[in-house]
Amino acid sequence: MLKVFRLVMLVVALFGAKNVFATTYYVDYATGNDASNGTSKSSPWKHAPGMTGCTANCAAKTPQAGDSFILKGGVTWPNASLGWDFTWSGSNSTSTLGCTGTGCIYIGVDKTWYDSAACTAAGSSGFCRPILNGGGSYVATTSAGVNVFLRLYSNYVKVDNLEFTGLYWRGKDPFGQSTYVGLAAGSPGKGVNLELANLYMHGWSHDTYANGTGEKDCGVVGDSGVPNNNVNSTLHDSIISGADTARDSCTAVFAGPPIVYNNVLEYVGSGMILNGAVSVHDNLVQNVVPTFDPTAHLNGLEINATNDVTVYNNVFRHIGSGSLTLWVAPNLGHTSYIFNNVFYDTDVNNVLDLAAPVINSNCVPNGSTYCLKGGTQIVWNNTVQCGPNTNPNAICAANINPANTAVTLLNNHFITNQTSPNGGIWTTNGVIPTVTANAAQTPGTASGQGFMSTQPYAFSPTAGTNSTVAKGVLASALCLASGVTACQYDTTYAVGFDAGSHTVTGPARTAKPRPLTTPDVGAYQFTAGTSASVMPPTGLFATLQ
Repeated sequence: MLKVFRLVMLVVALFGAKNVFATTYYVDYATGNDASNGTSKSSPWKHAPGMTGCTANCAAKTPQAGDSFILKGGVTWPNASLGWDFTWSGSNSTSTLGCTGTGCIYIGVDKTWYDSAACTAAGSSGFCRPILNGGGSYVATTSAGVNVFLRLYSNYVKVDNLEFTGLYWRGKDPFGQSTYVGLAAGSPGKGVNLELANLYMHGWSHDTYANGTGEKDCGVVGDSGVPNNNVNSTLHDSIISGADTARDSCTAVFAGPPIVYNNVLEYVGSGMILNGAVSVHDNLVQNVVPTFDPTAHLNGLEINATNDVTVYNNVFRHIGSGSLTLWVAPNLGHTSYIFNNVFYDTDVNNVLDLAAPVINSNCVPNGSTYCLKGGTQIVWNNTVQCGPNTNPNAICAANINPANTAVTLLNNHFITNQTSPNGGIWTTNGVIPTVTANAAQTPGTASGQGFMSTQPYAFSPTAGTNSTVAKGVLASALCLASGVTACQYDTTYAVGFDAGSHTVTGPARTAKPRPLTTPDVGAYQFTAGTSASVMPPTGLFATLQ
């Protein structure tokens, strides 16, 4: 018995110490040497494993579960050190979303370790991010493909607080190439529990359309399957901005990851084009611009095909001419839950597209490029200006696709000059929606009641007597069905961000509880409810709230 006990204790000890050999490695392109041991700030490597140019001890290292690779803040890794093909995985962690826990491999920063002179020159009084800079030229081709700054062909890895700039593309590179970050795609079980956090991507450029160059998915590219194979992988608290570019290109997020939240996506040709999305929330998508490629399709958020999905607490604004604002298309037997979003200053067409899924392995084709049948769409407690500020003359949910099983429009605040048909709220190609307790107003009427796009929170109520306050109906059943506790509250109005440090600063607005009876119409709740206990606080994404 004593031998058995000792054996059991040994197994327990070994199991409990599975990450005892996890090591932190330091990387500094400016002063590092790959022949160093890399285990202290005074003896860093020049490269991280998988980078182009990694040699000696750097090349000999096989990253293990629990290892950390710390890049020195303010230091630039130039074109010669890219692309970076990271092919090692962590182990199963305690997190169901992204990657937290002792089993994760961490690629990121120690905010006490940075080049103070470089950060000061960059305008920071303290820490600033490490920079991967392609310098406006193609980076080395690796097994990741052509011109990919960082590919994660791995599981259980977190990439945190890196800056990406200097991407350049020409011609029409295939899917997943010429991009800042690529996630493993097409292989179930690879590319899962990857977490991209606190990143800043900017400064891309391209050759001309006349020379045969096309629009590109240049920010983050993931799996395009339905369901998405990047299971539990996330992009959050990041900024993808073309403010310092020609403002004429880039899809910020393409195909995946399936969970995208708390990001700022701006001055891009498309904010997000996703397949197999699971949750898209608390994102600010603004200044979607016409691109240099006249054949490109422009979008705020397009979810081509998916199973169940929640889309909430986002702000979509300044969506340029020719762009669609929101396109959602669940598969048959599945549901999209769309609530607490604010849409304004959009194109005069394609504001809310309740669409058919594109052909995927989970549907019967309709003889063209779409599925014959789709799922259920539930749209509630949103505030929607249907068209541009100068003349919002769109039908808000136009041409509802006949593939939909059912459509519900409930407690929404619609602002449009269009009054026919159906008050300018909806038209259909075959499916008649259930329309309950919506407020439809012309801009003049809305303005007269205090609803304007120039408010700090666009079209929010300013008085207790108007067309939205206490005019809604109870939606607790929808809240429960969505599995998201955020629907107990009104909108967070996405996130704020610091344009100087290029960091997300958290919810733009403190959300108010919705009351158990007679909630307000629209994304906002004028007076906080006395209780928000309309469902158990154990929703599918409760950890993200």
